[in-house]
Amino acid sequence: MAANPNPSTGAHREKLWAAALFMLLSSLASGGMAAFGKEAGRFVTAYQIVFIQNLFGALCLFPMILMRWGWSGFKTQMVAAHLLRDLAGTACFVLFFLAVADISLINAVLLLNTAPLLMPFVVWVWIRRRPEARIWWGVVVGFIGVVLILNPGASAFQPGMILGFLSGLLSAIAYVTVRFLNRTEEPLLINFYYFLVGSLLLLPVAIWQWRATGWWGWSMLIGNAVCVVLSLITVTWAFRLGRIYVLSALIYLAIIWSGILGWIFWGTIPTFLSAIGAILVILGGLLSIFLGKRPEKG
Repeated sequence: MAANPNPSTGAHREKLWAAALFMLLSSLASGGMAAFGKEAGRFVTAYQIVFIQNLFGALCLFPMILMRWGWSGFKTQMVAAHLLRDLAGTACFVLFFLAVADISLINAVLLLNTAPLLMPFVVWVWIRRRPEARIWWGVVVGFIGVVLILNPGASAFQPGMILGFLSGLLSAIAYVTVRFLNRTEEPLLINFYYFLVGSLLLLPVAIWQWRATGWWGWSMLIGNAVCVVLSLITVTWAFRLGRIYVLSALIYLAIIWSGILGWIFWGTIPTFLSAIGAILVILGGLLSIFLGKRPEKG
């Protein structure tokens, strides 16, 4: 067998395939998180769901950081940025699980994934950098899809639609903050502080609104927590091996998995308007990512 004339190209392809595999696993875990959370919402409050997943995540990541870097691995100089990311991320998940209790699984996941459309506005407000003109093509297409999903002319408007959209906005704020933190902080540390601060913030509310549940409710809570941790870890590995604009299309696989799970377990089939809106949201998000990518040198 002839040797590879360009070993670096072969290694790059192997890394890209590995990154794509991790991204696929992340999207599967993200869809599972939404499904487990929706089922858990039948027995417990949204605050309990997010509190349990955050507590589980903190307990998982704590020994990983300790074994890798020791106690010095918990040091940070970016306290304010961590708090903003933690507050936005925690509120995002609470609103998402409140929404998923009121609307279909696929619509809730779709509205959560409007974050790529909203990130240019967050950056504009935060650092006063106006989005490039070409990005507006993706934003406009995506927001047409959002309007179709929200369907404001419907006779029975669901409040969960607004909660789902707000979860997408908070997710965009969290994403932008994470990109800022990634300049100096390790991804494991970013996620650990998110889980730790989120669990501490929700502890009093979760205790106040605590609902007892049986083995089925607890299994759904644990399944949700495991999926959240797997999703965050695998997406971190994926973006270390491949670039976000190459892997971005796989992010939206979570919407497809959610639609399949919603159809199998709850018998929900998207309406024609929701289906068209879903296509436009995904297309708009991908356009925003690809058109917003600056040309790279070398």
